[in-house]
Amino acid sequence: MKNTTFVLLCLVAVLAACGGDSSSSGGGTTAAGPGAEQPGPEQPTPEGGGALSGAAQKGPFQAGATARLQRLVNGAVDSDSAALETTVDERGRYAFPETGFVGPAWLTVSGFWFDEAEGQFSGEPVTLSAVVFLEEGEQAADANVNVLTDLISERLMAELAEHNDDYAAALAALMPDYRALTGLRRPPGQLDMLAGFIPGETLEVGLYQEVRVLPLLSAAVAENGLPALAAARAGFARNGADDEDTVAFWDAMKTGYGTLLADYPDEEALVAEIQQNLSAQYPLNDGEGFPPASLGALSEALGFAPACSQGPDGGEEGYRRVCVDAGPQTTSLASGAANARDFYLEAPYGGSFTVRLSHGDQDPDTDTIFQYRRAGSSGPGTLLEECSTRHACTVASMSLRKGQRVYLRAIANSGSERSVSVEAIPLSDGHWLEPVIIEPFLVPHQGQVGSRDGSLAPSDYAAETANSHAHYFLYLGDTSGRSLVVDEFLCGDDILPAGHSTRVLLVKLLGRDTEVVRDSSVRRCEGFRHDFEAGQAGLYYLRVNADYQRVSGLRPSSAPYRFRIRGL
Repeated sequence: MKNTTFVLLCLVAVLAACGGDSSSSGGGTTAAGPGAEQPGPEQPTPEGGGALSGAAQKGPFQAGATARLQRLVNGAVDSDSAALETTVDERGRYAFPETGFVGPAWLTVSGFWFDEAEGQFSGEPVTLSAVVFLEEGEQAADANVNVLTDLISERLMAELAEHNDDYAAALAALMPDYRALTGLRRPPGQLDMLAGFIPGETLEVGLYQEVRVLPLLSAAVAENGLPALAAARAGFARNGADDEDTVAFWDAMKTGYGTLLADYPDEEALVAEIQQNLSAQYPLNDGEGFPPASLGALSEALGFAPACSQGPDGGEEGYRRVCVDAGPQTTSLASGAANARDFYLEAPYGGSFTVRLSHGDQDPDTDTIFQYRRAGSSGPGTLLEECSTRHACTVASMSLRKGQRVYLRAIANSGSERSVSVEAIPLSDGHWLEPVIIEPFLVPHQGQVGSRDGSLAPSDYAAETANSHAHYFLYLGDTSGRSLVVDEFLCGDDILPAGHSTRVLLVKLLGRDTEVVRDSSVRRCEGFRHDFEAGQAGLYYLRVNADYQRVSGLRPSSAPYRFRIRGL
């Protein structure tokens, strides 16, 4: 338990860390844009019905932008109901205190907007839309407008027609396509890029991961995606995530993201600049900050990382860069230490990785090839494994934080010149200080974990990292009648090796303390299941690993094992 306690305290510290700029950084001059004096329309205020309010953001819309609300019936605008209009306030928010109706509605916001990347208001207006739902009485949550609500708006109107204005059913019908396209899990109307994160108190990490992504994604769309948004909206209504116009829009956004990133040393620097611009124009409340780096950014949340170029021009003199999941890098290797080939791997995200060294299709002679993990680009290395007379060997399994590097060396002691290749392969989800954020009660997570790990963790944690581990954060709100399941681990066509089992550790994080909820080893294919009781809402840490150490003499491989995490 000593080692487990150590890592849990470190995890608590990760979420208690500072979460970005707060209100103290917002003392600068307020930017002025071309639409600052837009007057609001005058019209009678309807009585009763549902209230509606929220954030209107491309970046945040400038004060005076027009918000227009129209009732929908069977997915179409109700021509018998008058449109309601109001204006956006200084924080880019709109509000309809009373609307005179309940049910689905079409909301549009038109005006100038704050450019997150440039730190100033736009010179051209834009109109974004959202399909929202009004309930009688007090509003339960904000109904926000952004580029993603606009993307799904036409499809959501069509689904309302198919589902007799059942808003929940209509939204649920399109969410699989939305997730397939964007990699995001939550309905976009829940996202507000100015939602304040309180370090140590804000626990709904899945929501705030996407809050952190929104301004970066919006800036990327402004850079290269806005002209394609209208076609993407129509395409998503036609064919969902597979429509060519929708895919073209998302690809254009990725190109815009790459253009933005090119001006910064890394993704974190770009995120910090955008957060600083937002904070200067829209100060957060005392004690609040933007979601911290531990919640990831665009590359992790959307499933793509900044471009990684393999080859000799990777940034370290004499070292060839090896990119994760980019296929093998091949070179020739002559005998002798003077002819050694040097490589380095930089982790694109927190996780465990393995490096595979192979001789191609040729039969190696009896001479040995060594591969080293080095502490830096110079100095002595540590022998990892020798590949003697084998076609290939998998070596250098390691747990790395995002941006961490390791250096590798291949040496042929003697013999003929040969062709060798080096390939970096993802092994396990997350790092013990950078767990993957999952929301299994929204979307099942297909996880993977390796069977051994030469971790770079501190020595007093080394006993816990003898295997590769997969690390996760998940937040549970209403826990009554809910269950967490980890299953499909080496089942189906795969046969569980003798002596292997799945070990699952579930821990609740309680402020600066922790509570171990379950610590189980299971061998059944149905896997692990934990049933929650009412009142157990909170943030949880989940660790999954292949527990092979109990069998003496068993030599495991470094292949990833697949499993599933889901909520019931």
